[in-house]
Amino acid sequence: IVRPTKTRAGERTVRLASVALEALRTELAWQQEASKAVRDWHPEGWVFTNYKGAPLDPNNVSRDFRTLCRKAGVRPLPFHALRHSAVSLQIAAGVPVEVISKRIGHKKISITLDIYGHLLPDADKEAAEKLDEFLASRKAPPDA
Repeated sequence: IVRPTKTRAGERTVRLASVALEALRTELAWQQEASKAVRDWHPEGWVFTNYKGAPLDPNNVSRDFRTLCRKAGVRPLPFHALRHSAVSLQIAAGVPVEVISKRIGHKKISITLDIYGHLLPDADKEAAEKLDEFLASRKAPPDA
């Protein structure tokens, strides 16, 4: 199904990790070779395609993802769960929630916090520690 994003925030440019860029380059190289070999190649320019260049069938993507999960010994999840996994990994890596919110296309940071706020259990502790550090570095002189 091709349709516009829900909000303008959904239309964005996102910098990808180098491992993702390499995977996309590999996919593009495969498509360029396949397009030469397949007579009725679809030239629409989809990022991920079937063997004829047409868009992937969502049911096939879901089925293949479940199969890959089982082979990897991971509990099969819906394909959309990858989005949540990506957010969780970014939170664990310390990426600021404001940045994550923009990367995933949420219109407001409050949406991101409502959905993923439970993944920030140490945020309150870290905030108190940072405030302590800040105040300690600005102590008034003893004679003040």
